[in-house]
Amino acid sequence: MAPDLHIPADLLPRDGRFGCGPSKVRPEQVATLAAVGELSLAGEVRPVTQAAQRRSEAARLGYAHVIDDRSATLRGALGDVKAHRAPRRLDDEVPAF
Repeated sequence: MAPDLHIPADLLPRDGRFGCGPSKVRPEQVATLAAVGELSLAGEVRPVTQAAQRRSEAARLGYAHVIDDRSATLRGALGDVKAHRAPRRLDDEVPAF
């Protein structure tokens, strides 16, 4: 058994994050993110119909970032929403925002 490790309170993050990976993503960041697409059984993100309308609806609902398969071609459709290309597979790197 490992001994308990005491971490001084002044060294802990104020917003509750501690560790690495997903634990370093702030809840405020996640709250601004919407994803549009179909997830296959192989983990691929596939395009869906009416992507521009879906992005428009996401913007209307207050999302600042939309991830979909066709973001590169739709980037100029809405100036207020930043588009990101979805990874081809779930284990691929996710774009930073």
